[in-house]
Amino acid sequence: MKDKIQHLFSGEYSKSILKVFTGSTVAFAISFLIIPVISRIYNPDEYGNFQVMLSLLTALSVVGSLKYETAIVLTANQKERNDLFTLCLILLCGTTIILGVIFFTMGHFILELLDAEVLKPYILYMILLFFFIGLFQITRYNFIAEKKYGQLSINNVINSIIMNGGKVGFGYLKPVFSSLFWGHFAGMAVASVYSFFIVQFSVKTTFSALKNVAVKYRRFFIFEMPGVFLLSLTVKLPIFLIAKYHGSDAAGLYAMAALIIDAPLDLIAKSVKEVFYKSAAEKALSNKADLKTFFTQNIKVLGSIGLLATLFIIFGGEMLIDLVLGKNWEQVGWMIKILILAKIFHFVSNVTASALRIIDSQNLYLLMMSFFFLSRLVFLFLFRDQVTSMIWALAGSTILFYVFYNAVVFNRLHLFKSYD
Repeated sequence: MKDKIQHLFSGEYSKSILKVFTGSTVAFAISFLIIPVISRIYNPDEYGNFQVMLSLLTALSVVGSLKYETAIVLTANQKERNDLFTLCLILLCGTTIILGVIFFTMGHFILELLDAEVLKPYILYMILLFFFIGLFQITRYNFIAEKKYGQLSINNVINSIIMNGGKVGFGYLKPVFSSLFWGHFAGMAVASVYSFFIVQFSVKTTFSALKNVAVKYRRFFIFEMPGVFLLSLTVKLPIFLIAKYHGSDAAGLYAMAALIIDAPLDLIAKSVKEVFYKSAAEKALSNKADLKTFFTQNIKVLGSIGLLATLFIIFGGEMLIDLVLGKNWEQVGWMIKILILAKIFHFVSNVTASALRIIDSQNLYLLMMSFFFLSRLVFLFLFRDQVTSMIWALAGSTILFYVFYNAVVFNRLHLFKSYD
C-alpha cells in the first residue's frame, strides 16, 4: 500500500494535487475554525433554515450551464474551449432568467411544499446567488482545463475568507438567518466575479461554432445534467425531508453533523477530484489499462484515508462535538457516528465518479443516479417517524448503493476499449 500511495502521488499529478490542496487547506482551516463560532452565534433552527435554502440552490445550480462546463476539460484546443466557455455563459444567463420566472410565479408554492416559508422574502436574491454559483463553476472548469491549479487555490481562499467572515460579522450584529444568507452571498459573488475577470477566454465566436460544440458534447446535457442533478438532489434530500417532518431545528443538527464529517473529507476530495478528472481524461486517450489501473489506485488510497477518518470519528467524535460546538448541538455526536461510514463511501465514489463521464457512459451514470435518488427517497420516507430512524436509513441505503455503483463502474472500465 505504501508503494502504491507513493506511485499515485508522484510527478505532475502529485504537484497538481498539492497546488489545489494548499489553497483548499487554507480555505478548510478558515471554515473549520469558524464552526465553533458559527455554532455559538446561531441556533440549530436558524442554521437549518439556511441549509434548506443552500441545499435548494445547490441542487438547482447543476442545470445552470446544462453541464456543458464539465466538457471544457475534455476540449482538444483553445478555440473549442473558448466556444464552450461562451456557450456556458449564454446558457447560464438563460437558465437564470427561466428560474427567475418560475420562482416569481411558483416560488411561494415551492417553499410552502418544503415548509420553508421563511425564505420567501429572499426569492430575488436567491436567483442572483444561483447565477453567481453557476459563474463560479464555469470559471473553475476552465482553470482545470488549463491546469491552473494555483488559481483554483486562490479562488478557494477568497471564497472562504469573505463567506465565513460575513457569516460571523453579520451574525454578531444580528444572529438570524439573513446574516448567514448575506455572508454566503457576499463570498460567492466576489469569488465568481473575480474568477471571471482573470480567466482567459475569447468571446470571438459564431453561432455555427456554438452550435457545433453544443452538438458535439450533447451527451453532457442529455445524460450527465439530469444525472448530476439527481445526485445533488439525492445528497440534499435528507435536509428537505428532515426539515419537513421534524422541523428546521432537526435539519440544522443533521446539516451540522454532515458538515463536521464532510469538511475534512472535502479538503482531500476537491483537491484530488479536479486533478483526477484531467489526468484520467488524458489516460483515456492513450490506454484503457492505464485508466483502469489509475481508477483502482485512487479507490484504494482514498479508501485507506476514509478508514482512518472513520476510526477517528468513532473513538473521538463525541469529544470533538463537545469541544467544538457547545451544548446546543449535543445530538450531533450520535449522528456523526452513524453517518461516518456512509460519508466515506460517498467521498471515495464522488472523487472517481468522473470515470463514467470520461469513457462516454453518461447514460449509465444517469441510470445509476436515478436509482440512487429513488432508493434514498423510499428509505427516508418509510423511516420518517423519527429522526434517528431516518439517519440509520440514510446511512444504510448510501453504503449499499455505493458498493453496487463502484462494482458497475469497474466492470465498465474493464470493458472499455477506446475513447473517441
